Amino acid sequence: PWQGLMWETSTHPRLAGRAVDLGQVRWALERAVGTRDFSALHAASSVRRQRTLERISWRESGGGVEVGLRGDAFGRYGVRLLVGGAVLVGAGLVARSTQDR
Repeated sequence: PWQGLMWETSTHPRLAGRAVDLGQVRWALERAVGTRDFSALHAASSVRRQRTLERISWRESGGGVEVGLRGDAFGRYGVRLLVGGAVLVGAGLVARSTQDR
């Protein structure tokens, strides 16, 4: 049922041939929970203001992962950019911060 709605990391040019550590992806997403300025993670046309990411949900099934984000509001492309950034952490292309927020 999700065919055509899933992002396959193997098709992304920066990720081709790279393993993605799902534990690191989840870790990165969990660090984003809270109230903060997410303006770097949405289109410039979105209103710039503090937003609260209340929680993430994570379900692995059939070789894929379903990620759910619950928050008070998301800027345009915000969810896509947040998940994509977490995948870059999981692929080792972006360094994992040692600071928890």
